[in-house]
Amino acid sequence: MEHIATSIQMHGAGVINTMVNYIYGFLRRKLEVVVEFLSDESVKSRMLTDRQWLSDQPGYTWARAVETARFIRKLGGGRDGVSFLDKLRQVVTQIGNSLGYVRLVRTAGM
Repeated sequence: MEHIATSIQMHGAGVINTMVNYIYGFLRRKLEVVVEFLSDESVKSRMLTDRQWLSDQPGYTWARAVETARFIRKLGGGRDGVSFLDKLRQVVTQIGNSLGYVRLVRTAGM
């Protein structure tokens, strides 16, 4: 964080605005990927089934999560052989890392 704070002092607060604008665009693209995944009819159907199942149960069990993961894995994957579920995990991780980076820069700018 000290390196970021030093960089902000050296280059000015405009760096923060540029970074926020870039991260905003990045997050927008990544959230579009998540929405596209969740809008797929097979995934949407499974999520609605799980919601109905959860309303009848006291909690979401590990076994149910594994079953849902298997179902989504059966949908296939990309050309690189990575399943859609793993790609979604990567996108969610990228979103989390981006938000963490924004918090880091915000803290360094204070």
